[in-house]
Order: sequence, then structure tokens, then C-alpha cells
Amino acid sequence: MALGREPHRATRLLRRVVVANRRVEAALAHHLGVNATDYRTMGLLLNRGPMTPGQLASGLGISPALVSLSLERLEGRGHVERRTDDTDRRRRTVIPARRSAGVVRDRLMPIVTASERCLAGFDEAQVAAVETYLSQVLDALDACVTDPEFDGPAPDGSPND
Repeated sequence: MALGREPHRATRLLRRVVVANRRVEAALAHHLGVNATDYRTMGLLLNRGPMTPGQLASGLGISPALVSLSLERLEGRGHVERRTDDTDRRRRTVIPARRSAGVVRDRLMPIVTASERCLAGFDEAQVAAVETYLSQVLDALDACVTDPEFDGPAPDGSPND
């Protein structure tokens, strides 16, 4: 991408963080024996807690049919459980299996711990600056993918038709 100048070092570092995060996710997916969609499904469950298949489809930006396939694979490998809702017997809720959640947590906690330790060394103004920078970058990313003119891949990586 020709910007007319070299991107700021912070921007280059953020790009490296994004790429490194993708490598971590790919390594975890491989370790768990799942594909990228299945790992994203598990990640959403781990971040948000139990969800219905419809909530997963909405959160992942993929079709309910793709979520069903992902859940079949994840359940078959013992990574998730589908439970009948206590208040509505027609409704199914998906939860991550404890063992799988533990594996992901154990692999990611050193990253979270290092990040928190770094922020603990900053004063309030520095933390506020980091938060502002990251918030504005996230806003720019969100604006890019929600732009109706954007014709990139769908959230699940498939081409838009």
C-alpha cells in the first residue's frame, strides 16, 4: 500500500500484533484439531459465555447452516456441549467443554498477564493514550467492514456473492 510515507512505528507494531495474533490462533486451532471457523466459534463462546446457535451465527457473521456444521465438528471432538435450556425446552444452548476451555485459557493467559503487567507500569495518561489509540483503530476497522461499498470477503472468509 503506497501511503506516500512510511507508516508510524506504532502502526507497524500494531500490524505485527495482528499478524502474531493470527499465528497464535492458527497454532491453537491446530493444537485443538479444528479449523479456523471452529476456532472462532469456540472463541466467541469463551468470550461471551453460553449462546444459542442463532446467537453464534449472528456473532460470527455466518449462516446458521455453517454454525450447525461447526458445532457438529466441535461436539464430535469434545470441545463443546449442546444443552437444553432449563426455561425453554425447545431452545438449545452451546457451552465450551471445560477441558478445551482450560487448554485455550492456559495458552492465552501468559499473553494477557504480560499485557496487564505492561499496562500496570504506565501512568493514567499513558493508559488513556493507549486506550484512545486502540479505540480509534477499532473504529476505523469497523467502519471499513461495515461500509456498504466494501466488497471484501464475508466475516467467515468466504467471498461475497
